Amino acid sequence: MGRQVGEFMKKYVVGFIAGILVASVSTSYAAFEEKTEAIISKLMRVKINGYTAELEEPPLIVNGNSYLPLRATADLLGYHVNYSDEEKTAYLDNKNLEYYGDKQVYYSLDEINEQKKGNLVVFMRNQVSEIFYNGEKYPFDPIFDYYFDNISQKKYFSEQALSRLTPKIHLENLKKYRVNRAENFISRY
Repeated sequence: MGRQVGEFMKKYVVGFIAGILVASVSTSYAAFEEKTEAIISKLMRVKINGYTAELEEPPLIVNGNSYLPLRATADLLGYHVNYSDEEKTAYLDNKNLEYYGDKQVYYSLDEINEQKKGNLVVFMRNQVSEIFYNGEKYPFDPIFDYYFDNISQKKYFSEQALSRLTPKIHLENLKKYRVNRAENFISRY
């Protein structure tokens, strides 16, 4: 009888320990498992500076947080994206930095309107900057595409901003200007 009790106790202790192990593993597994809700939102619109952005891939909503495709979003904001698989890192570089270089050409708003007979109007309010041209609105970046000369009180636009307007403005006969942002002045190109 003592031997039967000893065998029973061994089986009981082994079963008890196995039960504890199974319970602890499933409890720790449950602590790491979370329910995630993800929605691909084809109806969600993305606006940048007041303008609707056209994304090739729709935004993803995970647990109430919106996620946008990095490369497409970065491109809309003026960034190049490079990915290092070795480092598992995405690098974003501002492609607009070249605007500050000596090669960026600007044109006078007054001279453009003189040539176009007053068709170009600028609107800047809060974070919305627009050029009204030929009945259409065109967004522009007030940092990279625009320069206001405090001395002459004249406005200047980058060649890049003006190249987006339709129909094209013929810039060949207009004076070209260069902006020195470090010293805050504009000069003939």
